[in-house]
Amino acid sequence: MSRILVGRDTEGAVAEWGSTDWAWTVFYGAGWLFLILGVMNIGLLWIPFRFGVPEYEFASTGAMLDALPLPTMGLVFLLAGAGARGKAGAVRLVVTVSLLATVVVVGAVALYALTVPLAIKAVQPGLKLGIQKSIIKVAIQAIVYTIAYVGIARTGLRLLKRSKR
Repeated sequence: MSRILVGRDTEGAVAEWGSTDWAWTVFYGAGWLFLILGVMNIGLLWIPFRFGVPEYEFASTGAMLDALPLPTMGLVFLLAGAGARGKAGAVRLVVTVSLLATVVVVGAVALYALTVPLAIKAVQPGLKLGIQKSIIKVAIQAIVYTIAYVGIARTGLRLLKRSKR
């Protein structure tokens, strides 16, 4: 006669396997990774600083907005993981970085807007469509990222407010 013995080790492993705590830890770690790599990438886009050169300002602003998905995902993952794990300090950091990112995006787009007339004048008539598409893309990205960063900051602030109850 054969018998299957179920021990405590098996029960513990099953309970641990069904836990969602590990998933929030993964989100938290991925959030830090994406945020650090994304900020580094954006910083390197602007180095060496050549403000006053319209081509540099025009191209760097467009490239910066194109590079924002990675650090934005990092902020969202970090906020989710920090909120689930009760890390108020990390939530405060996400709020601060989100508000700073809002200011940077608005400032970069203001700089970009100053270069638009020069870019339109400098380009040959056959290439104007490319400049126009770039302008539309940057305008849409600026609006969407500003709304997203303000939303991330508001979510973080609400989370902090609830945690103080």
